[in-house]
Amino acid sequence: MNLSLVARHGHKSKMAHKHHGDSAHVSEGPSDPDVDMDLIVFTMMFMFLSYLLSILVYFVTRWLVKRLFTARISLHEEGTMNGGQSDLSEDRYLDDESEVKEFLQNLSPKEQFYYKQGEEYVKQNPPLLVPYLPNDPENREEVIPDPIVNEQTLQFIEEEGAAAWEFQADPNLPNDTVMIQERTELTFLNFSYDASVMTTLPIPRLNKVYYYECKIFELNQGKNHLSDNEMISIGLSTSPYPYFRLPGRHHHSISYDSDGCRRMNSSFPMSAELQTLFPRFEKGDVIGIGYRTRSGTIFFTHNGKKLNEKKVGGHIKGWKLKYLYPIVGSNIPCKIHVNFGTYGFVYIEANVKKWGYSKNAGIKLPPPSYEDYDQDVLLESAFEDDVSDSESITSDSINEQITDQSGNILPPPPGFEFSTSVASDIPVESITMHSLPAEPPNYSADEDEEHNVEDNTIANQFVATT
Repeated sequence: MNLSLVARHGHKSKMAHKHHGDSAHVSEGPSDPDVDMDLIVFTMMFMFLSYLLSILVYFVTRWLVKRLFTARISLHEEGTMNGGQSDLSEDRYLDDESEVKEFLQNLSPKEQFYYKQGEEYVKQNPPLLVPYLPNDPENREEVIPDPIVNEQTLQFIEEEGAAAWEFQADPNLPNDTVMIQERTELTFLNFSYDASVMTTLPIPRLNKVYYYECKIFELNQGKNHLSDNEMISIGLSTSPYPYFRLPGRHHHSISYDSDGCRRMNSSFPMSAELQTLFPRFEKGDVIGIGYRTRSGTIFFTHNGKKLNEKKVGGHIKGWKLKYLYPIVGSNIPCKIHVNFGTYGFVYIEANVKKWGYSKNAGIKLPPPSYEDYDQDVLLESAFEDDVSDSESITSDSINEQITDQSGNILPPPPGFEFSTSVASDIPVESITMHSLPAEPPNYSADEDEEHNVEDNTIANQFVATT
């Protein structure tokens, strides 16, 4: 009995001790809900960071691919059609003969001749290639004076406004090739040969954007459309440029051709995308060309709408040359009017942001009006003229007092005596050498003495005669 109670009590003690040990063991570690919450938070943070990293990698990769594609289109693809050169190279102005030999064979003999003549002209007259570097205000001592856009040129632009830009034909062109009226009205008279004219002043680079427009007033023989072999080119180029070539055919020139092609530094056929990039010219169209000075970007407009160039990589960028001139060329008779800001632009943004080459009107004063002649005022006159005028006025007033309206002499007033009449008893004799005084008068005497001497001399003569 006692042994069974002791055994039973020991068994209960062991069970209680075991249960107490298990409870202590469980209480020492973390609970299951805490572990699950930490795991969930960690997973969410990892997923969020992975998502951000994926987005960052996506945008960086997209930017790199777009940058590479743009550079390939703008530089490599056009260069492939032009012999593989870099179109934006500032120290190069001639094509590599070995690179363009294959493309040159695809041209007609006439085109080959003019291409070689153009390259020879550029070789003999290299353009002034000066990279555009903005002036650093901290290094003003190192700034070299501008040989073209100097203070005198800027003053001329300020006085004339947008009218300071005028086209001037090359002296070597035949006289019947192009007529220039009112500085910017171009009338091409050439037929079946190329000719180009450019302005006398470059883009001044004082503003961020410069823009000008050309309106096609008339085409050959009154047509509204041009054929494939009829060409009008509008663009920018360095100077000098071959006057017998259209812009865009040689180095450092760009053009919008009438067949819709965007051309830069290439005389050879362009790719299909560049050949049909823009709309074709028609009679009455207004073509605009803009240039951003800081980025060297070129953009074009057609009838007031900015043209999209995304399918060839976007606008041409990085064309940073200091002296760029507007240029217009044609190989058919046509009439083109150019607007540098003298009148309003068709492109609305250019009007709002004032992208013209200068103000529409300068500060030059107009000449004086010569119509109001009666209102002129005599500012100064000579002494002799004053005396003669006074004398004439005095004589006229005297004549008016002693004559009537018919011009007859009026009778003397009552009591008037003719004291100035010559006495009738004085004989009239001729004056001879013997009647003159023996000695001349003394000129050193005073005026009173001179008058007395003269009076005495006359009296003596009168007495001698009597």
